[in-house]
Amino acid sequence: MSKILITGGAGYIGSVLAEELLKAGHQVHVLDNFMHGQSSLGHLLHHRELSVVRGDVRDKEVMKENIKNADFIIPLAAILGAEACDRDKVGTQTINFDAIKLLLELRHHEQKIIYPNTNSGYGVGKKGTYC
Repeated sequence: MSKILITGGAGYIGSVLAEELLKAGHQVHVLDNFMHGQSSLGHLLHHRELSVVRGDVRDKEVMKENIKNADFIIPLAAILGAEACDRDKVGTQTINFDAIKLLLELRHHEQKIIYPNTNSGYGVGKKGTYC
């Protein structure tokens, strides 16, 4: 059984991933600021192998405390989408970039990071026109 930290774990991908990891027998620790008031983990809160903490990935002390026992770290905390990033340029820089740098500074060399990637490059439905 691995101990897995998911930052941004209350978001859409994080909550689905948390459920699947729990089903697979892992311990899952979620760190999220719940900025959208989401309740996506509600159906999992009874699970003994799940722990959830409200916190900010930009806070060094919060990150130190929450990564210390993880075997794997899956950083999903982010501001998503070009429009949202344009609206909050500072938040985008500090959450999407600086918090990852902080995570890399704080982790132990034996802790593995699984860094998923998504993008808005699906196009706009017109041949040859891309976002």
